[in-house]
This record gives sequence, C-alpha cells and structure tokens, in this order.
Amino acid sequence: MKKLLIGAATFAFILVATVLILPTFINWNQYREEIASQARNALGRELNIKGDIKLTILPSPALAINGIHLANVEGASTSDMVTLKSLEVNIALIPLLGQNIQITSVRLVEPVVNLEILEDGTNNLAFGAATKEQPEGNISSFGSTTGTPTARSQADVNGLGMPSVGGFAVQIDSFVIENGQLTLRDVPRGRVERLETVNGKFRLASLIGPMEMEGSAFIRKIPISFSASVGQIVQDRTLPFRVAATVIPGNVNLSYSGAISNLRGTPMLKGKFSLEGKNLNTFVSVVANGTALPSALGRAFSAQATIAASQTQIDIPDLTFSLDDTKGTGKVTVALGPTPGADVMLAINKVDLDKFLVAPSQPTPAPPKEPTTSSAPSASSSPLGIQPSASQSADTPFSLATLPENLVSSLSLSIEALKFKGKAIRQAKLTAELAGREVTLSQLSALLPGNTDLAMFGFVSQKGPAPAFDGTVDMATNDLRGVLGWLGIDASGIAQDRLRKLSFSGKVLAGPQALNLSDFDIQVDNTKIKGAAVIAPGERVSLGLNLDVDKINLDAYLPARKKSAAPKKEFTTKIQGTSLDQKIAGSKAPSAPSLDYNPLAPLGLLGSFDMNLKAKIGSLTLSGVPVSDLAVDSALLNGGLTFKNLSAQSLAGIRGKVTGGLAGLTPVDGVADPTFKDFKFDVRGKSLR
Repeated sequence: MKKLLIGAATFAFILVATVLILPTFINWNQYREEIASQARNALGRELNIKGDIKLTILPSPALAINGIHLANVEGASTSDMVTLKSLEVNIALIPLLGQNIQITSVRLVEPVVNLEILEDGTNNLAFGAATKEQPEGNISSFGSTTGTPTARSQADVNGLGMPSVGGFAVQIDSFVIENGQLTLRDVPRGRVERLETVNGKFRLASLIGPMEMEGSAFIRKIPISFSASVGQIVQDRTLPFRVAATVIPGNVNLSYSGAISNLRGTPMLKGKFSLEGKNLNTFVSVVANGTALPSALGRAFSAQATIAASQTQIDIPDLTFSLDDTKGTGKVTVALGPTPGADVMLAINKVDLDKFLVAPSQPTPAPPKEPTTSSAPSASSSPLGIQPSASQSADTPFSLATLPENLVSSLSLSIEALKFKGKAIRQAKLTAELAGREVTLSQLSALLPGNTDLAMFGFVSQKGPAPAFDGTVDMATNDLRGVLGWLGIDASGIAQDRLRKLSFSGKVLAGPQALNLSDFDIQVDNTKIKGAAVIAPGERVSLGLNLDVDKINLDAYLPARKKSAAPKKEFTTKIQGTSLDQKIAGSKAPSAPSLDYNPLAPLGLLGSFDMNLKAKIGSLTLSGVPVSDLAVDSALLNGGLTFKNLSAQSLAGIRGKVTGGLAGLTPVDGVADPTFKDFKFDVRGKSLR
C-alpha cells in the first residue's frame, strides 16, 4: 500500500511537472496560422504574427508575442488597424487555484492604433462577420457595435458576486504602454488628429473597477501629462471617476471629477471642472499654432464650474473665471437636440482694454498704394448719392449664412468697468438673441466718460455677402468737451462755454461697405441738426451729407485769434554823417510772396476724398456777419468741387447766389493749384454800406 501511494504521488508529480515545464520546450511559432485562424473567426479580421511567440508556465505563466498586425476594414486609409511591436503578459500562478486571474503585468511596446470614419460614414470599430453592417446611429461617430448581450454572456459572475470571465475574476496590477500612437481620421470632414509618443501605466482591480491611470503624450506636438482614476460601479448604474491633465506650455492644469450615472438607461455625466494656468498667452499661442497675442494676456488664469451633460443638453450653472485681477461669473446651457443652441450669461467686474489692445508685434507697413479714381456718386446708389468703392467687396471672415438655420442662442453680458484710453466705461451691458440666422440686439448700453449715456438696439442680418447692423442709436452727454478729450481731440482753442452738451438719436445701417445714418437728430449746445449721412470707406473715402441746421454761431467755435504784437521800433545809426536805417542783427525781413503762389492752394486738402453735400442753415454767424437762409448743394469728386447752388437770402443785408466750381484740388507733386471753372455769381442788395 505504501509503495502504491508513493507511485501515485510520483506519477502526479511527473504529470504536473510535465504540464508546467513542457510548454517551455514547445515551438509555439508553428501555431501562428492556427492562432490567426481563431482570431479571424472571432474578430472577422486578419491577424498576422510576424515575430516569435513564447509561452512559459514557471515560475509564473508568461506570454510574449512580437510583430502583431490586425487588419483594417475594407476601404480604410491604412492596411492595419492595430500594429504592435511586442506584447508581454505575466500572470500570478497561485491565485489561479482560487479562480482569480491576477495579471501582474501587461506591456505593449510601440502600439499603433488607427481609428477611422470612412467616406460612407461607417467606422472601423465594428468586429465580427458583419463588419460593415452598423446601426445608423453610429454613422458619424466612433462606436463599437460588438453586442452588449454577447459581452455579458462571456462575463459571468463568480462566487464573490464580481463580474468574471469563464468563472475567473480578473485583476490587472500593471498595464504599461510604451511609445504608442493613436490616430483619429474623419474622412468625410477631412480631419486627422494624432496622439503621439504615448507612455502610460494603469491598474485595474476588477472588471468593475476601481482603475488608476497615469502617463504622458503629445497632442498636435503639444506635450501633456495625464492621470485618471475610475471607481467601482455602484449598484450597476453609477461610475465615479476623475481625470486630470497638465499642458506643459503655460503650465496649465485641467481636472474633472464626478460620476456617470444611469448607465443602464440614458447616461448622465456630472462633476466639477477646474482649470488653472500660469500664462494664458503662452498656452493659447501653442494651442493656436503660434498665434501672437497681446502681452497683457501673459497672466495667470483660472476657471471652475459644475458641468452636467447628457445626450441632449450641457448645463454649467455656476461658472467662475479669472484673468489676473479680472474676474467673472456665469451660467451656460447648451442644447444638443434637434434644435441646437446655447444660452450664455456672463458678469465681469472689470476689463482693461488698454492692455489687451496692445499689438503683440509691429507689422511691417505695406507700401502706399497709388491713388485711384473713384466712381462718381449717383443718386441711384444711395439716398445721398454715395457709391461704395469696388475694393470693399472683399470676403469677410464671418458669415451668418454658415450657421445652422435652426440654431437658437442668447447672450447676456455685463461688465462693471471697461477701461479704454485711460478712463472707465461703466455699466456696459449686451443682450442679444440668435434665431433664424438673425441676431436681435435687445440691448447694448454703457455709461461713457463725461457722464455720457449710450444705447443701441437693432438687428444683425445678412442678405448679401456679409452681415449688416440695422437699428437705432441714442447718445447724450453733458460734458462733450470731456468726451472729446478722452478720444484725443484737442478742444482747448474753443470757448469754454461751448462744447458742453451733445445728444444724438438716429437710425443706423452699418456693414463692411458703408455706414448709413438716417433720420438723425443732433443737438450741440443750442444748435439743432436734422438729416442723414453716408460714409463709405476705401482707398478713397466717400461722404454724403444732407443737413438741416436751425442756427449756428461759428465764431463761438472757431479758435480765438491771437493778438498781434506791437511793431518794434527800428534803430538808426549815422555813418560819416549819413543816416542809414539798419535792422537788428540777426533779424530777417519777411519774404515777399511769390508771384506764382495760389492763395487757394490750402483747398488742396479737399482733393483727398469725395463728398456730396446738401445743407440748409436757418441762421449763421461768421466773422460777426449774420447770414440767414443759407443753402448749399455741392459735389466734390476727383479733385473737382462743383456748386450747383450756394445761396443766401441775407448776408449782411445782401442776397446772393453762386454757381460753378473749382478744379485742380488734387495736389500734383505735393502742391494743389485750384482754379475757378464756370464760376458765376448773382449778388443783389439795397446798399453796400
């Protein structure tokens, strides 16, 4: 009996030793085709192993495979979906006896993964025999169509109540990726994104978590490091997680911690988002491919928010952000359903535009262009006879026509203090809504320096190649002189009791080709003006004015004349009895005007632009001379000024009318030589006294 037991034990030992040691002596490379065949049947793809296969059992099970190639679907841009230089797997031996698969290490060396949306809208993530047959819902996004029921049938539950594979609980102690690459290719949209030099390590306690991950990579050649942790699924419906990343340029840290709930129904993501960086300028410049930004943006920045997202909506109810001492709060709601849109509310304490508007660098000035002749203004082109220049038809960078027609959005923005040109614009508010590719500007208001109120209302729509604003503008100030000083206009030469009040109310039609002001009412001090105006920018500015002025005293707005100094007495001396008048040494006598000098030459300033002017002035005072019922109808075009009518019912008791014009206003070699052309006048009066 004793010999029998010894023999049985010996046989068992030899059998176990054979099972454990024999795989070491087997040449597994001869089974490549069989392994590839099994993979083909399971995945519906060709699997090629071009390197060696090694399998050992002692001291612990280990598998090493080199040169793995998983074929892509038909029609993909690359022949392989996955390539792998080597795969190494090590499994603890003892836990296998307790139906636990403890994978002590997995090592992927130089994995290359190509994910692709094909031209027909399908993707290459579907496995199985029906690779090309995918649900319509997955046409425009990456998503596996491997059936969930199949996966669930292969993963049963062991005696511990944990999801398992073949009755074995699975645990991964270390999963390492070395120098990997992930390519996302969207063929219909012509987009390619790459995640390069991926190095990472993660740990999986079980098939339902928890899991930890950390690593580094390059996205668009931008170095980043990342970490993530996923908790254990709670009650089979909630998955807590946390992800974090650091973008090296700008020292930017991003994190999001929260949970995905309702996994069995409609998943909902909710958590806290945080963003902090040391230098916004550096960060944006790197992300935007080297775009230079104002140096003022080279400051610390941050943002925090609670973000809740589902398949139909994204809610950010408590956004806070800062850029140095500029701080703000907000609320954002984004609709992702059939009617997309966004509602944004932002409140900011202060913004220093003087810093933000500083150019990052001084561009090389373009060589001056030769002046070109502009077309004659015509009444058919606009009510004021101004025709935009042909150079204004350039494409604009933004077009409302590119927006989805069913996009509905709103924006509410308030800024407590906006510093511009050294002074604060206070209580700036903007409220706008977008619907049907049209923006409704419900409110644009601000309190400007000089106790000035500004308010705008209107619509931004697009009927041509570029958007245009059509609305009304109202402005009133009790310190016009202060506003002019803020804008850099020197009014010190005008009497102090003038330029006190200004009010403006009118309709505005503004686009890239022209600015139209119509039906406006202006009051400057005691002068009231009604009318319309057109300004057409371009290589040669065109103006159109139609004004009706009640009264104006121009003498009150002209700079005060300087009092001329008393003539100096001349010193005389006598030489040898002869009296000679001699001036002080060093003084020069005024040179006599040249006989070729044209006293109208200063009018050459009018040759740089075109203008149509129609004006009626009820009462005008100039140089102490009263003028009543003054009418002007003139056209300035290509350096020629034409008066169709210049008349006054009373000019110091004289009635007169002038027609004709001036030619030669455009300077030649820097000098203008205006001449009268068909100039006629008719003056009548009772007395010349």
